[in-house]
Amino acid sequence: MGDMKRQALVVGINRYPFLKQHLEYAAADAEEIARLLRQCGQFEVKVLPETYQDGAIQVEEKGLVKGDTLREEISKL
Repeated sequence: MGDMKRQALVVGINRYPFLKQHLEYAAADAEEIARLLRQCGQFEVKVLPETYQDGAIQVEEKGLVKGDTLREEISKL
């Protein structure tokens, strides 16, 4: 099999349009899970929602994810 990397999709959504109160920790928790998967699990990780910050792709704390985008990323796995 060789050095084939495993794939992971990590989703951390703090904000949902239909909720009056937003979540506080989902994005931060997802970012930590993504970091651990990259570091310890040797995964190639895709995060949603994503932003480019400090030279790296990270989970966007205030970002939203459309259903179509989520379905597309799941189908890529």
